[in-house]
Amino acid sequence: MLISSYITDENGVAITGLTPKVTIYNFDTDTQVVVDADMTPSPSGPDGLYEYDFAAVNDQERYFVLVDSGNTLDSSIRYQHELIVPVDPKTPIVKFD
Repeated sequence: MLISSYITDENGVAITGLTPKVTIYNFDTDTQVVVDADMTPSPSGPDGLYEYDFAAVNDQERYFVLVDSGNTLDSSIRYQHELIVPVDPKTPIVKFD
């Protein structure tokens, strides 16, 4: 699973030249499975997009992802977070009547 983070300043301008760190917690096992791993600039995305290849993902477990863009940024834009939850392919996300 590719973890991506698009990092901008307060005006929405992409910030380049960073080495964001990603920490990933497994909710189901109550463990940190990735700690302060480096994210790299996306080779195919726009400026400001950083990526981490989360190869150890178990698609049946829940994860909390925290990205720290570094202490050179204001705290209002320094951190990003996301929750990853399993999706049952048999459960419709959108139901049409």
